[in-house]
Amino acid sequence: MKRIIRSGNVIEEFYVWKRDVKETRAERRRGASDMRKVAANLKVAQKRLTRVLNENYAEGDLLITLKYRDDALEGKDRAALYHDRELFLRRIRRDLAHMGIEYRTVAVLGVRSSKTGEPARPHHHIVLPRMDYERLRARWEHGSVDYRLLRDDDTYAWLAEYLLKNAPDDIPDAKKYTISRGMRKPQCDEVIARGAGPIVPPSGAKVLHRGEYDRHRAVDYVVYLAPDAKKRVRTPASEVRTAAKKSASKQRPQKTSKQNRAAGGGAGAD
Repeated sequence: MKRIIRSGNVIEEFYVWKRDVKETRAERRRGASDMRKVAANLKVAQKRLTRVLNENYAEGDLLITLKYRDDALEGKDRAALYHDRELFLRRIRRDLAHMGIEYRTVAVLGVRSSKTGEPARPHHHIVLPRMDYERLRARWEHGSVDYRLLRDDDTYAWLAEYLLKNAPDDIPDAKKYTISRGMRKPQCDEVIARGAGPIVPPSGAKVLHRGEYDRHRAVDYVVYLAPDAKKRVRTPASEVRTAAKKSASKQRPQKTSKQNRAAGGGAGAD
């Protein structure tokens, strides 16, 4: 079988083979401590997070970093840090609902430097829809807020890697990040593979990554930009609010001429 996953403009194709012999529990336990297994798990987590980002975000959306003042951080354990973030996200959810913008967030607790891997001052990374910086700043009362506008990159694989490098290394890779409910899911299809030769992307596709083809094991993995890829740009929050107001005004029932005369005391009333 060949699996095809589309997330946003990015398509992945790879072969999937079912094993005839299942591993025993003892074999799984022995392999769990293998460094290669750890690296493989991280790679899988990065792929899954990349798909979420590619499917749900576009140019103009935000990557923000919530930082702590010294006095706001003192005495807090990890549970308290998560609680601070949850309160912030609740406020943001209400703000977005008021503006008519879909609530979509990916959140990561940062405790390490993405450059060195060394312990760093706790902070929060959050990817969310485009909205006013002043509003974000007002909703975070524990320190400063840094932000970065996302570009229309071919893939947000770089962002997934960056976020996971900041996350704690003492929790499972799949739990290093939190996504909000209702996020759009990538489209996944399986087709019968006639033979197991090298996977050939369609004409006009831009190849982003190609794994090493293994003819003996029938293994191949290709990531490419769909030939029909379209530029993705997020509408600024101010324009979304204006459009929502116009739409609401159009939906209001219009008064008839008789109602207008009645409200004004009749035609010609002073």
